[in-house]
Amino acid sequence: MSIKHLEEYRDPDISRAIIDNIKKTSRKKVRLMEVCGTHTMSIFRSGIRSLL
Repeated sequence: MSIKHLEEYRDPDISRAIIDNIKKTSRKKVRLMEVCGTHTMSIFRSGIRSLL
């Protein structure tokens, strides 16, 4: 995966649109289990944890 594609995942406007779409379509709470420390750190650093 090139750097260009990685940067697209860090675009705040795209992220907000995805979050808004999830909020509109989600009907019930979910529980996620983290099984990898690397994923845990990525979730924390990217701000996903605060959205959950």
